[in-house]
Amino acid sequence: MKQELGQKSPFDQFANEVKTGVDLIKKAFGADGKGIKDVSGGVTVINDAFRAFSPTLEEFGKDLSNIFGDEVGEAIQQAVQLGQAVGDAGSGIAKIVSGDVVGGVMSVVKGIGSVFTMGREAEKRHQQALKEIADARIALQREYNLYCSNKTFYTKKEKNAFGTNELGRATNALWLYRQAIADYKKE
Repeated sequence: MKQELGQKSPFDQFANEVKTGVDLIKKAFGADGKGIKDVSGGVTVINDAFRAFSPTLEEFGKDLSNIFGDEVGEAIQQAVQLGQAVGDAGSGIAKIVSGDVVGGVMSVVKGIGSVFTMGREAEKRHQQALKEIADARIALQREYNLYCSNKTFYTKKEKNAFGTNELGRATNALWLYRQAIADYKKE
């Protein structure tokens, strides 16, 4: 019956599996609530339920990003990855408490490693965004410099009492060109 319900509603399947995991954790403490027998089973059931539900959440995030933009989908994907990492670390701690020290340490390291990987990926995206901003600033500065050079070239009067001063115009154009090259090299 639960499998049939899960095929129709992954949300209900997830909720049922989390409830099962919580019940197993409650049983691990015994009827009197003292002593820990095996909490790793319940934590593992919850972690597995989240992992099974993750693709549904990611698909939901993609659908939302189609509507609201990529930032929404990316935020949901990061939340899912963080949830999986926390689940791995929690499973590891539960395994350690239950006596499986090696398996527990491996799960904790996996969870912590996932968090650090997410941090490195976020740092790369941040550095790329900063580079794009710097490149855009330089391009805008170049456009402005070109505008100023053209304005100076076209507005400078090269007429005198004897008519136009072609040599003066040519000299001015060369000076502006040399100045633009020097400004470009400074950047």
